[in-house]
Amino acid sequence: TQNKGADIGQLLQQMQQAPHRVYDTILKIHTKSSHAIRDDILHQLCGSAEIAQKIIASFAANPALGLAGADGWLAWKGMPRGTPHFDGCLWDPNEQKNMKKIWSLLSPGTPMPPKDAWAAAVSSFWWSRG
Repeated sequence: TQNKGADIGQLLQQMQQAPHRVYDTILKIHTKSSHAIRDDILHQLCGSAEIAQKIIASFAANPALGLAGADGWLAWKGMPRGTPHFDGCLWDPNEQKNMKKIWSLLSPGTPMPPKDAWAAAVSSFWWSRG
């Protein structure tokens, strides 16, 4: 069955149900049928306490940091180009419409950043600010 975006929708619902909770960082994990993909991404983001602590410390040290993803599993519009094999497929008009809708839910009244600042953690595994 088609469940494209179901993980993001559920995350947004959970965030809306807990508005009084404040978190410094959030680790978003999504199931994958490929064990190799899942293991690679999980190892890079939380394969040890040391890895997780370094990522959390990066958020504390850099207020401009908003997203941390696994190497090889990121895409972005600006230069230098994001992971080459994901370039383009994330930015089709339908995906852009979905991104704008999610942005309006997460940051109402705040203009969406310019396209050259867009970034995505491919496969729905990432660390972000709470």
